[in-house]
Amino acid sequence: MEITKLIYFKVVAEVNNITKAAKQLNISQPALSKAIHSLEEELGVKLFDRKGRQIHLNQYGELMKVQVDKAFNALNEGERILKNITGIEQGQVTFAVTFPHVMPNLIQQY
Repeated sequence: MEITKLIYFKVVAEVNNITKAAKQLNISQPALSKAIHSLEEELGVKLFDRKGRQIHLNQYGELMKVQVDKAFNALNEGERILKNITGIEQGQVTFAVTFPHVMPNLIQQY
């Protein structure tokens, strides 16, 4: 299962419209439809009920969306943990001090 297809699935499930989802994802509507169809083929079940231009998750799609959301949440949490451990997530702190001679001691103690 390709992560790209899961991303596409998630967006379509949230928007309930292939054309709008394709615009949001910056891909063509036929490419998105093909990817969703490919995911359904891979899973062996239809994930959406289609009525005209509207598309809605069916019972299998609802189950799949819960699992996809859990997977993406786990991946995001893993990334956050790794950045925290390795110190990759860095920022910038700016100080304004009235007594410049005090600052070096404060930083050293920190």
